[in-house]
Amino acid sequence: MQNPQCSFIIPYRKSTPDRERNLKITLQWINRFFPNQEIIISEMDEQPKMELNNSPHTVQHVFKKDTGIFNRSYARNLGALHANNDILLFTDNDLIMDPEALLNCIQQCTDVQAVNPFSICIDLTEEELIHYKVKENDPTAFNELFRSFNTQDISRHREALVFAGGILIIKKDSFFEIGGWPQEMIGWGGEDNVLTYKIEQLLSHRSFNHFVYHLPHSRTSFDWYDHPEYQENCNKMKRILEMSTSELIKYCKSGVQKNNYQMNHHEL
Repeated sequence: MQNPQCSFIIPYRKSTPDRERNLKITLQWINRFFPNQEIIISEMDEQPKMELNNSPHTVQHVFKKDTGIFNRSYARNLGALHANNDILLFTDNDLIMDPEALLNCIQQCTDVQAVNPFSICIDLTEEELIHYKVKENDPTAFNELFRSFNTQDISRHREALVFAGGILIIKKDSFFEIGGWPQEMIGWGGEDNVLTYKIEQLLSHRSFNHFVYHLPHSRTSFDWYDHPEYQENCNKMKRILEMSTSELIKYCKSGVQKNNYQMNHHEL
C-alpha cells in the first residue's frame, strides 16, 4: 500500500523547559520515521517562544497571540486550517509510538474517516527517556528499545483515553464536516470527549490496540481541575453528549469550516 501524505498537527505552549525539550524529541522522531510529511506547530502565547533553529525543514510554524488560558482546541483547529494534506494527524508534543504501527494506522485512514491508533498509554521515566535518546540515532533499534520496557506491568498503564485523546488520525474533509475541535472548551477538559462523540455518531472509524509512550515532564502549580472554566467545560460537554442526531448535526455546522479562518466561538 502506498504511504499516504498526512499533516502532523501539534498544539504548543511553552510552560516549562522540559515541554520544549519534549517537542524537540517528538519533532526528531517524526522527521526520522516520517520524512517529508508536513508538520504544523500551532503555538498560542503572548509571544512566539518556539525555537525554530535546527527544526526539520518540513515544519510549518503557526502562531496566534493569546494572553489567556491556553485553548488547545483553537490551536488544533488553526493548524488544520493551514494543512495541505488530505489526512490530519493530531498529536500532543510529548507522544511517540512504534512508527510501523502508526504508519499502518495512517494507511487505514484511507478506508475509514477516522482512526484511533492506540489503547494503552505508558508514562516514560526520565531514565527511560535518556535510554531512548541514546538509541534514537539508530532507527533499527526502535522496536528493540521499546520492547525492553515492561509494558506488561499494568500498574504503568494510564487510564484508557477516549477515541480522540492523545493521537487522532482523521480525513481533513471529514474533520471539517463535523465542525472540528470544540473550541468553546477553554484549556483542557471535555474537548476530546466531544470530538469523540461526533466521530462515533457521524463518521466511520476504527481503533487499534497499540502502545503510545508519554515523555516525562514537570507539572505546573496551576490546578486546572479546580478552575471554574474546567467545570464549565464539563457542563458544556454534558449538554452536547445529550443532543439528538439532528441537534448534533446542527451543532457541527456551527463549528470550524474548511477555508474559514474566522474562528467561531459559539456559546452553548
